[in-house]
Amino acid sequence: MKKLVYLLLVILPATGFAQTLSDCDLLYSKRGLDLIPAQDCYQNLYTQNKISNADFFERSFTTLSTAITFFEKKTEERMILEKAFVILDTVKNAYGENSYYNYWKAVWVSFDALEKDRGKMIPTYLFSQIGTIQSLLKFAAQNDAEIDFYGPHRVLGILHTQMPKIAGGDKKYAELLLKRSYEAHPDYHSHPYVYANILYINGKTDEAKTILTLFLDTPNEKYESFANEPLRSFNLEIQKEKDKAQELLNIIIDEE
Repeated sequence: MKKLVYLLLVILPATGFAQTLSDCDLLYSKRGLDLIPAQDCYQNLYTQNKISNADFFERSFTTLSTAITFFEKKTEERMILEKAFVILDTVKNAYGENSYYNYWKAVWVSFDALEKDRGKMIPTYLFSQIGTIQSLLKFAAQNDAEIDFYGPHRVLGILHTQMPKIAGGDKKYAELLLKRSYEAHPDYHSHPYVYANILYINGKTDEAKTILTLFLDTPNEKYESFANEPLRSFNLEIQKEKDKAQELLNIIIDEE
């Protein structure tokens, strides 16, 4: 049945069937195996000049970044990366190497490095790309920090949280970056956990506990970035972040 849906998405536009943005968003809302057909749906609309550059780029990168985590360690992962880099070239052709391009290039270079290093004892490819990734994110942050809800600060902060010191990881710098992203957009669904996590790593458990507790006690609707577009809801992602927040809060409580 999934293959049939996929084939219909590819074939129907060629026969004159008019898909709408809502049709594509509906596929995206189902997540899982529907993510790749959702991206193909957006691509079909874009090819037919039925959606704007902004709608296509934003939805494509959101869909593909969600898809790559779902298809991690599967053959589809490489296909998703290749799709993302093709769209990056489209962004570059449309706008040049602006902040938006630099930010998303950093994101996809990071995902690409993780895929290429999978199974290695030492992530040599990621180490070779760290300088490039940081430069791209710093450029984006300096010129348009608001991309993807303070995404340049968030991604660079997460990168430094995860990097070992020997590879250039700086936990104090990570805390500064994630504090900025959290204070700029405290209601963005991934900010409370990643900021609380670096606070915990840096020994600031009371502050981490306060942020985690507030996050867990606040209704999901507060963190819904697309409240007026329910088909694009982040509710699934919000719940995943809350699950991680609860796990970290349990660890802090156990250590008290």
